[in-house]
Amino acid sequence: MNSGWSPKSVISFICVLMLGVAPLFLFFVWIERQSTLPWIPQWLGWPWIFVDGELPALALWDAGLLLAAGAVQFLLARFRASVPVRLVAGGVCAGFVVSLWQNTGIALYQLVPHAAFSAFLSLTIFWGCLGTTIKLAVRWVGPPGMFAFRFDRSIYFLTVIALLASPMMTLDRIFVSVAAFFFPLFLRRSFTLKQ
Repeated sequence: MNSGWSPKSVISFICVLMLGVAPLFLFFVWIERQSTLPWIPQWLGWPWIFVDGELPALALWDAGLLLAAGAVQFLLARFRASVPVRLVAGGVCAGFVVSLWQNTGIALYQLVPHAAFSAFLSLTIFWGCLGTTIKLAVRWVGPPGMFAFRFDRSIYFLTVIALLASPMMTLDRIFVSVAAFFFPLFLRRSFTLKQ
């Protein structure tokens, strides 16, 4: 019985994990931690480019990063690239967004004054909603496609809650949340599972 795991599919799976899934996971950690990652930016020298300017210049730069990443994913979906290719491209784009992001440092609100409890609450809400979303949206189908995705209103709603239901909100997280709010609308048809 053929399990479908040829040497090529094993290499493809490792590439998808290392270049797609791992950077996307770090991207979600970055979002939950209010557009910061502990230790990694210092270790890698992020951001790689510094935009010298006031808030409008930073916002324009960050919006451009999000639009560029969205455009790559939109084009891949438009030309019906395989799911592993889209995952790797998504991971690479997420890595570039995180590494070039210009953090505004503006906190919009802090609902819970205790930092440790605020962090615990943020982790619980974000990863609870996002974990449920991933469980509902992603299905393992094995090689060569590996994963299949579906979008519906409940998945979309849980993702929006994960992004916006936070005891602390920064302007950077709002930027990413707005982009994430519109992005699935462009990709929904291309990722939808055939029933």
